Amino acid sequence: MNLLVIDTETGGINASEHALLQVAAIPVTRENVNAEWMPIKDDPVFDAEFNHFIAPHTGLKLTEEAFAINRLDYDWILNNGIEEAEVIKRLVEFASQYRNDRLFPVLCGWNLHFDIAFLEAAFKRSAIPWPFTAVSLDVSQRWRWDNIQLYDNYIFGGIAKAADVLLGKSVEHDALADVRLTIDLLNAFVRSEDQTVVVG
Repeated sequence: MNLLVIDTETGGINASEHALLQVAAIPVTRENVNAEWMPIKDDPVFDAEFNHFIAPHTGLKLTEEAFAINRLDYDWILNNGIEEAEVIKRLVEFASQYRNDRLFPVLCGWNLHFDIAFLEAAFKRSAIPWPFTAVSLDVSQRWRWDNIQLYDNYIFGGIAKAADVLLGKSVEHDALADVRLTIDLLNAFVRSEDQTVVVG
């Protein structure tokens, strides 16, 4: 089975009011249920990573708090970001390369409901049908470590805390970097003794 590990950067926390600014994704697969998830990057035809910045959609808001956390350059995004509908179209084309039979790959992420909310809003604004199934894998909901609950619905940068506590890593906060961290955290879970993770 293929997963599409995905992450977003946004201009706030309300998907109906705040802009979607970056979408990154990496497809992963594994040989069996005990194996680690590995990026699908040995195919010369398909791209191995998806990473696009988005010019803020007209009428959507941006907050100073969000930029303080994601550290994106507002002027750079305005000048170099791609139209939201075009990025969503490219995401569908990218994801369709990694179907499970006829189904799109299962979405996987950290605090995934947040990303899905922003993506669904962008799909709706772009008048593009949502192609993914209702099945998904949120890595953050599965992790418990030393009685610390690392999952929080409303705190930006939760994955950075998890990476520090669980992996001893410190990285820049960026959607593509967070996707790579999510894969690392997913595989750390696979390696752990408690493998109660389920898809659904």
